[in-house]
Amino acid sequence: MASHYFSFIDLKESPDCKQFISYWRRWAKEELNTDVHFVAKADELDKDFEEYYNWGFDSVFSNRVLAGARIHKNSLHNRLRYITCKLLGLPRLVNFKEIIKQAQNKYDEKESVYPGILCGWDHSPRSGKKGIVVYNFTMKLFAEHISGILQLVKNKKPEHKIIFLKSWNEWGEGNFMEPDMEFGHSKIDTLKHCIEESS
Repeated sequence: MASHYFSFIDLKESPDCKQFISYWRRWAKEELNTDVHFVAKADELDKDFEEYYNWGFDSVFSNRVLAGARIHKNSLHNRLRYITCKLLGLPRLVNFKEIIKQAQNKYDEKESVYPGILCGWDHSPRSGKKGIVVYNFTMKLFAEHISGILQLVKNKKPEHKIIFLKSWNEWGEGNFMEPDMEFGHSKIDTLKHCIEESS
C-alpha cells in the first residue's frame, strides 16, 4: 500500500488526469522510492467509477451522500416539493432521511471504493436558489447513517477501511462537524459513539 494519498475533488477541473498520475507515480518512485495512492471523487454516476480506474486511479470516494438531490423524481410528494421550490425561487429541499437511503450502493462494498458520511448540507449561501438545503437532520438519523457506512467497511482489509467525512468545517455549505450553537458537540459525540459501538 502506498504511503502517500492524493485525492482529486473536482475531476472536471483537472485536465488529463491520466498523464498527471503517471508523472507523479514516476517521480515518487524515482525520488522517494514510494508510490502514491490516487483517489477520485465520484458524484452519483456509477458509470464514472470504471472510467476513473481506467485513468489510473487506485480507488474512488463514493460521494453518494448527495445523490439524494435527485430524489425529486422518486415520488409524487417529492416532485411537488421540487416544483414548488422552483416556482417560488427557493433552494431545493431534501429530507436527510431520504439522503441516507441513497448514500450506499453495491459499489461501496468493493475494496477500492471508499464511502462517505454527510453531516448536514445547506449550499444556499453560495448558490442561492440553485442550492440544496437538507432538512430533518437529527442525531438519531445521523447515527443511523454513520452506522450504515461503518458496516460497509467492516469486512474490508485494514488498509481499505477508509471513510470520507464530509466535512469538518465547510461552514459555507452548512456541512460541518465543528461544534455550533444548534448541536453543540453532538455531531462529534455521535460519531465517537458509533465508532466505539462498531469496534
